[in-house]
Amino acid sequence: YHYRKIKEKKYSDIRIELADAEAKGELLGVFAGDGTFFFNKKIYCYVIKFFFNSKTELEYAKELARFFGREFGKEPHLRVEKKGGIVSLTYMSKRLYNFLKEYLFWRITDRLKKSHTVRLKEKRHSKKFKVGFLRGCLDSDGYLSKKKISFASTSRELMKNIEWFLHELGFKRHRILEYQDKRPNRAKMYYV
Repeated sequence: YHYRKIKEKKYSDIRIELADAEAKGELLGVFAGDGTFFFNKKIYCYVIKFFFNSKTELEYAKELARFFGREFGKEPHLRVEKKGGIVSLTYMSKRLYNFLKEYLFWRITDRLKKSHTVRLKEKRHSKKFKVGFLRGCLDSDGYLSKKKISFASTSRELMKNIEWFLHELGFKRHRILEYQDKRPNRAKMYYV
């Protein structure tokens, strides 16, 4: 930390120049669904991670890494864990953390995780942003079949964002459903 203050950073930070509203919306949708962050005190930096299933979403994670590389000028660190079946994309960037906090709200407490409270701060966005955000949410926490498109989250407010965007884009047949798992220590799930 002190060395960086004196000698400057030894690695290049990402640049965030997302002029395309659809790309911006997609990034925020993916983070809202499958993203997390923490502040690493040992190396004094913000760590942002996106998680995926290594069996079914490996190609999507690689495609997303290329997309981030084009948009940010630096590809994330891609890690495939064979044991847990997880793929992660990682950035160490306060700039990216501040960008995410500019558009998304979340509250973390002893009882609440980011996924329980995440939502967009504003309702008003362009049509392109809404399309990108819905695509990001569908890719991270959605399901597509011949009969329906479903979104799922433990955040009721995120589901309200999705429901509002669907309404604004002309989808008329949608609703929010709740499901409480009977197993102990399970969060209530919300579906659109």
